[in-house]
Amino acid sequence: MALEKSFRVSTRHSGSRRFVRVSVYSDAESMRSAALRHSQREGYIRDDEYAAAHGVTHTFDVLHIGADGSEKRSPTAAHIRMYDGALGTSVVTHEVVHAAMSIYNQDCLKDGSAHEDMSREEILAYLVGDLAARIVNKIYEFGYYGKGEDA
Repeated sequence: MALEKSFRVSTRHSGSRRFVRVSVYSDAESMRSAALRHSQREGYIRDDEYAAAHGVTHTFDVLHIGADGSEKRSPTAAHIRMYDGALGTSVVTHEVVHAAMSIYNQDCLKDGSAHEDMSREEILAYLVGDLAARIVNKIYEFGYYGKGEDA
């Protein structure tokens, strides 16, 4: 597996601090293999599921149950996998929408919105914008942009 960089970004636009892990692989095959292995461990995948994928997002909804029966949601909501050469706006935004929808569904639909004064669409837009900006900033920081064609 040719993992080049892995980093975490966070957002508070759902009312809770939530994290998204981002992994950038050197090539499509390495990214697809890692995504397939993850999905096979979870038991829900076909072998050809990621054959043409430029990015993959695995989402999580983990609740920790306290001794008193209280529930606390894990702050990590998703793991986005992409590869060098396919880090363009369309791929980053596409994967961020999957992560943002997971956060939105968990924090805003299941638990009620922390932003009662905002429309649901507006909260989702802020989540997508915030996560995409943070991921793109890291991609720039690590020097991926400007090396060639990005899908």
